[in-house]
Amino acid sequence: MAESSSSPPVATKSEPSGSLSPSTSVELHRRSKTGCKTCRRRKKKCDEARPGCQNCAKNNILCGGYEMRKPWKKGARSKSSAVIVSELPQIISAMDNPLDSQLFSYFITHAAQTLNIYSETNNPFDGFVIDMAIGNTGLMHSLLCLSASCLLAHQPSSAQEIVVRHSHHFDRAVVTLRKGVEAYSSDNSTQNADCIMLQTILLALEAIVTGEIHGSYRCHLLAAQRLVDSCGDLSSDVQSFARQFLQYHNLANTISCLNPVNV
Repeated sequence: MAESSSSPPVATKSEPSGSLSPSTSVELHRRSKTGCKTCRRRKKKCDEARPGCQNCAKNNILCGGYEMRKPWKKGARSKSSAVIVSELPQIISAMDNPLDSQLFSYFITHAAQTLNIYSETNNPFDGFVIDMAIGNTGLMHSLLCLSASCLLAHQPSSAQEIVVRHSHHFDRAVVTLRKGVEAYSSDNSTQNADCIMLQTILLALEAIVTGEIHGSYRCHLLAAQRLVDSCGDLSSDVQSFARQFLQYHNLANTISCLNPVNV
């Protein structure tokens, strides 16, 4: 009788449930890191158009451009605020002093979070407000003025140089706001309307933070309300933000004031 030539079965290690064999090709979804700086900071999908993406153009926001790929270095880390400040165009005329970078960084890391009445993922102060300020000198003056006010309120012992920069940016913000209103009267551009609205809101907040007692913040709120009611040129983001901002402060006025001003 011939012996069987078949070899005994070889035990094989079974793959655990849900595992992938080496031959299985799976494409994992990874978040794109090639979009423009502005869309990545706003957590928006970027169309990656050159030289600037159309998503930023459609929303009247200055496109921050694209980063060049850099070799990865083990252990290389940096704070987001430092990265953002380093990305600022060097030609921004409103930032003409080394302390201005400190004020801008403070706004991103502290003031924007303190002023926020929205969710952390939908904060206009560290979203389109910053993006538009990078492209508008008057709005940047207003932002830096407000940041200086917040810093002085939080740290009263701050250097005298911060007080000087606050006064400088406040004066320039008022002058550029007046010029912006004049320019809007002549061309009615959406971008001018957006920047005028945001400047008015930031200056109203600046008056509140500094504890101004002569009612200038109410003048700013009334001006913002008139602009919302009469201007059809605001972008959707700015208009929505302005309406919610005014509603919030109108409610706060009815609670904290015996004779509230209807704004």
